Amino acid sequence: MHTGHVPWTIVVQPAFLLGLAFQLPFALAALLIAWALDSAARAVGQALGSRPLPAFQIFVPEPARVVAVPRTVGLARGYGERAPPFARRP
Repeated sequence: MHTGHVPWTIVVQPAFLLGLAFQLPFALAALLIAWALDSAARAVGQALGSRPLPAFQIFVPEPARVVAVPRTVGLARGYGERAPPFARRP
């Protein structure tokens, strides 16, 4: 195994079979717990999803639209956006 190559006969060795036999009950228990949690979550979701809607309309104000004045780009004025000013020569 130190070379990274695993022989195919490893699956019939007693140590491998014993380890597999010890893992299977825990895997089955984890599967049953996951199934029970999934069923409980679906039941809670259906219970909360079947609540009646409120009889009144909920007022949500529409956000105000502000028209912004277009800004001139920093490079159009001759200055870089994030650079220090430089001395211009006439």
